[in-house]
Amino acid sequence: MAQLFTKQQARTWLRENNLKTGKSIEEAFIAEIKDVLQEALEEEMTTELGYSRYDWKNKTTSNSRNGHTKILYLIVIDAYEKWTMPLRDWGIILNQLRVYFGERMDVYI
Repeated sequence: MAQLFTKQQARTWLRENNLKTGKSIEEAFIAEIKDVLQEALEEEMTTELGYSRYDWKNKTTSNSRNGHTKILYLIVIDAYEKWTMPLRDWGIILNQLRVYFGERMDVYI
């Protein structure tokens, strides 16, 4: 499995975002995932249609961006706000953070 980030990058991310509790780490992680999902959806739309979001004048297809991405994004946001279950595999993630950060993680959880 590919390493998503180094220990130093994780430490920097935690420090920069002032994440001190397990709940704050979870909320920040979900917020990061939302941004990545939105970027992936935009890129998929660009690939599918053959023109970028801001280059509609040069499109060579009858397909157009008609708000489906925005609707999907709003659905994801709505689901995030209603989400009450813990993150899938959050226990594994916490254990990995404990390996990286040792006893320092136990103070915040």
